[in-house]
Amino acid sequence: MVKAYPVSLTAESPDTDFLSTSVASVAITTTAATTPALKLGSLSTPFGHMVQIVLEADQDAAAAQTITATLSIDLLARDN
Repeated sequence: MVKAYPVSLTAESPDTDFLSTSVASVAITTTAATTPALKLGSLSTPFGHMVQIVLEADQDAAAAQTITATLSIDLLARDN
């Protein structure tokens, strides 16, 4: 799962991320993932001036395998 979270960094605490709930998510499953795979998602408003992209991977403990991923993200934002 790829998720986008609004983030706010402050001058007082630049090493602390102040996150809100995710504003976008795109599911990637092993059965549907061919190389290359194009997945599209939309940001829901409001998301502020910064977003943090997070890749979450889950696997079955009984069949643990190495997860390898290459992720490329293009963000297009328009101010209406």
